[in-house]
Amino acid sequence: MSKIRVNTQTLIQQQQQIEQLAGQLENISEEINYVSRNLSWQISSREQIKNRLNEYGRYTGNLQRKTRSLSVALGTAGDYYQSTCKKVAGWTVKGTEENHQVSGGENKKAEDTGGGEQGSAWLKYLKKIGKGGLDAIGKAGAIGGMLGAPIALLKILIDNDGFTSKDIGAVIKGAGGSVLGWMKSKDAKGIKELLGLEKYKTISTGSSKAGWLARLDNAKVTGVDTLKEELLPITKVEETGKYAVKGTKVAGWALSLVANGFSNYEEYNKKLGTGEEISQSRAVAETVTETLIDIGKGAAIAAGVAAGCAAIGVAAPAVVVGGIGVGVSVVADIVCENLTGSSVTEFVSDKILDGATAVGKKVTGAVSSAGKAVSCWFKKMTGGGKYAYSGG
Repeated sequence: MSKIRVNTQTLIQQQQQIEQLAGQLENISEEINYVSRNLSWQISSREQIKNRLNEYGRYTGNLQRKTRSLSVALGTAGDYYQSTCKKVAGWTVKGTEENHQVSGGENKKAEDTGGGEQGSAWLKYLKKIGKGGLDAIGKAGAIGGMLGAPIALLKILIDNDGFTSKDIGAVIKGAGGSVLGWMKSKDAKGIKELLGLEKYKTISTGSSKAGWLARLDNAKVTGVDTLKEELLPITKVEETGKYAVKGTKVAGWALSLVANGFSNYEEYNKKLGTGEEISQSRAVAETVTETLIDIGKGAAIAAGVAAGCAAIGVAAPAVVVGGIGVGVSVVADIVCENLTGSSVTEFVSDKILDGATAVGKKVTGAVSSAGKAVSCWFKKMTGGGKYAYSGG
């Protein structure tokens, strides 16, 4: 019977060399992207230089990811070989310290048993789900709103990455939410409204049509009414027939703007001096666009959930609609991060701003070219700018 011999030490050395190569590729990709972002529009517009640089940046970035995957695979294979050999020999590795105690009585240097990146990814998802659960609790009417500050602090503890600028914004938003929740509680009519157990106010179940047509009609009416409720900053007061500003909603939007501002300030400082550096104006623009996208995304999800409830004939309470909406948002972010590396809000915001920047450069280039053409034409018509005037 043939034997398979594996030199795990050599395997580990090869894995380390490939990891170094992945790091070099990452640096090259970052340098290409940095050059691409900092080219003047006059240069970048020539022969699609910027597009080519972006293509090279994506290519080297893809090589880096594949190289790193190979490095991880080699490391995992080495760990599996070592683990299997120990099991066959009757050894049991105990503990997680740097030097593990092996049952044969020898101290052997600990090896990482692999799965580090996968475990980290799962931990990241669990944290997102945990924070999403806290956000769902925050949808429980006025009481949930009053829990804004402690919920913000609990989410910071879940992140376990210290107290950062982003966390300052989150605490401000949470504290403001607590105040808004307290204000809502003063107008609440009974325990149901306090806990968000009253029927979600825009769900319609009273269509005069029959069968499935009624459900479709209810879903349509509910979806439209929910979008209006979530996006319009004013409401009609039934008692007076006049329109009034939704103070708590507008204040909530303002708090989201502040929180996003602190988050982008942290991103700006982290990327300062690196290949991914962003300008101050870009950080401000991201703050505004991310806030608007958050508002629109929240409204769209709420409208979809409410319309779904109406379609199946369920007059769901507000806390259920809000909780399902939070769940949909969390899942969407996890999927988007797996595909793009960014949350839905960040991905859409970057695409909008990058597109606007590209359009702006093209418009500026077109205006400049037109200006030069007009200038040349004018010079030809006037003989190079020399005038002869005869009084009359």
